[in-house]
Amino acid sequence: MLSLHSLIRRSVLGMALLTAAALCACAPHQRTLTPEEMLLQQDQEDCIKQTTSMIYPTTTSSFGSGYFEMCMLVKGYTPEQIKALWY
Repeated sequence: MLSLHSLIRRSVLGMALLTAAALCACAPHQRTLTPEEMLLQQDQEDCIKQTTSMIYPTTTSSFGSGYFEMCMLVKGYTPEQIKALWY
């Protein structure tokens, strides 16, 4: 016969395992990026860093968005692809 202490310990362990299983099942599954998506992400981060360093002395956001778009255009992205990043 199980003692009360042993029964409580097993119940707590069982609830912890069920909770862990439920959390794993609900966790969002991230898919692996394609090489093109990885390059786009890298280029976007690079252009954001360049834009941030350029607009730091000023506070004009229109200048910043224009510089970001120019940076992405230079990297070979079309205006439609750039627009898709924002929407």
